[in-house]
Amino acid sequence: MKILKFGEWEIEVDIDLTKKYYDSFTVAENDSQSYRNYYEFCKNLTEEETEFFQDFGINPSCCNILSVGLTKEKYYPSSGSYCFIGK
Repeated sequence: MKILKFGEWEIEVDIDLTKKYYDSFTVAENDSQSYRNYYEFCKNLTEEETEFFQDFGINPSCCNILSVGLTKEKYYPSSGSYCFIGK
């Protein structure tokens, strides 16, 4: 277990088990435009964002996508949610 500090928060993370989870995580990229868009977005993460995901052992392109649908401006707002093993 590794302790990560974010402000006043201390989060205990099992990086090895979290990585194992993401190694077995499958994304149906071809089944959803949301996943394809999010996958492309993850290719351009900042150094800080990349480091954040690495600290937790998370593969950023493997996530659950939530979308509110197409807006009148023709945007498709989406967000990803992630899990990690720890406390």
